[in-house]
Amino acid sequence: MRMRFDTVIEEVSATPLYLLLIFVALLVAFDLILVRWRKIDDVAWKKVDYYYLGAAAVGILSLSGQAESVLAQRYATTVGRWADSQYSAFHNMLGEAASFGLCIPRERGPGSPDDFDAIVADQRRLCSQSIELAKVLPKALPPSVPTLESMGYKPLGPANHGQGFVEQVNLQAESYRHLQARHAEMTMALQEDGWKLVYKIIGPLFLALALALRITKVTGEIANARKKKDSAPACGCVFPTAIDAKPTDRA
Repeated sequence: MRMRFDTVIEEVSATPLYLLLIFVALLVAFDLILVRWRKIDDVAWKKVDYYYLGAAAVGILSLSGQAESVLAQRYATTVGRWADSQYSAFHNMLGEAASFGLCIPRERGPGSPDDFDAIVADQRRLCSQSIELAKVLPKALPPSVPTLESMGYKPLGPANHGQGFVEQVNLQAESYRHLQARHAEMTMALQEDGWKLVYKIIGPLFLALALALRITKVTGEIANARKKKDSAPACGCVFPTAIDAKPTDRA
């Protein structure tokens, strides 16, 4: 049978049938060595508790690491979709500066405010900046969900006029940053260094070891109890109870 993974340990840990065979083999080996050959006493069986509890602890830590990987993968996918939707809204807002009245040509009239030229200058600058950013930033979010700055984003403003548009863009950018940071955190949790990968792989083997030791311990304790019962001297004596005892006659 062709192996699915590179090492035997990985193949055994990831294949329930192989893991079951390892468990049965450990159970038979422990029974032959500890129960039938060594025939260890009750004190030694108590010491076995430390070994199977330690093995079980390693297995539980492994399960925790596996749960982290499963949840991180799930959340990374979900948050990635949210980030993609948020980025689309952010990019569309940059390209729709005209809808905020920033790109409309304006001419001074009799009723124009005194700071008309400053207003028009701010609006034209914001219009130019937003359109340029919309061209620089990719229209579709890359699968890696990068930061805005790595894609070429530069904050708009400051501006004395058109500040409402700047605040809306900044709000959309901040919402994306929050999702991007969360996605990066989940992606980081999926990266497995050497030790993290090792204890995830050996965890099922340690659980099989702990269970085999625990079952063997029960078998050994039962065997010791039977030996004590068989070696106890048989006695047919009947001892009188306090009720059966009769008071002695006084002289």
